[in-house]
Amino acid sequence: SGLVGEARLIFKNIEMKTMRIYSTMIDCLSRASAFDQAQELIDEYERNHSPESTMYS
Repeated sequence: SGLVGEARLIFKNIEMKTMRIYSTMIDCLSRASAFDQAQELIDEYERNHSPESTMYS
C-alpha cells in the first residue's frame, strides 16, 4: 500500500536506526502481511545486534 511504501522510504533514509525504529518498521510490514520483508529486517538487525523479543511479538 502507499503508506507502507512511504514508511519504507522513511526507514531507508534514517541513518542511525535504533531497535525501536527497526521494531516499528517490522510491525508495519507485518500488519501489511509483508512477512518475508519483516523477517529480512529482523535478520538484518540480528547480524549486528542481539535478538530482541519485541521484534517477534
